[in-house]
Amino acid sequence: MKVVMVDPQKIKVPPVRVTSVWDPDEYEVFKASLEADGQGQAIVCVKEGDTFWLADGLHRLQEAKLKGWPKIAVAYKEGTLVDAKLRNLYMNRLRGKTKASEEVALISSLTNEDHLSLEEIERRTGLSREVVEQRLAISQALPDVQAALDQEQIPVGVAFQLSRLPQGPGQLKLLLALLQHIPPMTTDEVKRIVDESLKIIATRAQATEEPQPNIPIPTFKCRLCEQKWPINEGIGINIDHTCLGLAKDYIQQLVKKRREAKTPDQLLAEQAAETAPTTPPPP
Repeated sequence: MKVVMVDPQKIKVPPVRVTSVWDPDEYEVFKASLEADGQGQAIVCVKEGDTFWLADGLHRLQEAKLKGWPKIAVAYKEGTLVDAKLRNLYMNRLRGKTKASEEVALISSLTNEDHLSLEEIERRTGLSREVVEQRLAISQALPDVQAALDQEQIPVGVAFQLSRLPQGPGQLKLLLALLQHIPPMTTDEVKRIVDESLKIIATRAQATEEPQPNIPIPTFKCRLCEQKWPINEGIGINIDHTCLGLAKDYIQQLVKKRREAKTPDQLLAEQAAETAPTTPPPP
């Protein structure tokens, strides 16, 4: 890389990027080091023609502008805005202090605006294919899910599981339930709920697609469970009125228990699938 002195006002910051997250104490130490020792480390840019695109060093650039420094050291390579975005992604991620929501936005920009393949992003950033695919999937989730991720109300794994649901009220209902759940659910717990919800959606879609016979099937009403059954399911037995009444009461109680016996996870899964489209999401 070449190093030159550049007017900080002439360095452009890409509109979508990942920025290292510092707590207030760390930032105060950083500013104090600039006051004592100056810039110290060159910021990293990609030079496209006469334009310097910032790849790494936003905090140093901002402080240089605030302090009115006429020139700062810039280490650069020739390239394009896309190169700057890719370099920004992997350099900031190496520090381990980045917002997952910013990674989501940047990977979405690289695929949808810059038309890079997932393979190319994987190769040029060092991110695993799974990470790239998950971040891209989250970019298709409801804005409420992305906002919760940005505010660190949910971890990235939970945001990905929510993104597996079709966009709609079901996804939002499950998000709201998770935000109110104490203690917070783990990613594995949310995955189980989403898996169950997707099964419900798929079953509904299959039932909608299957042609229904036009010929009515003869039925009868059982005197015990009071449910309707196909006529060929009936049997004839001799039973007195007392036994009939006792058996009927017991069976009615059993039917009610079976109908109401649902785990909290099953109830959440039904909520998430309740108002979802009948067409299952792509795998």
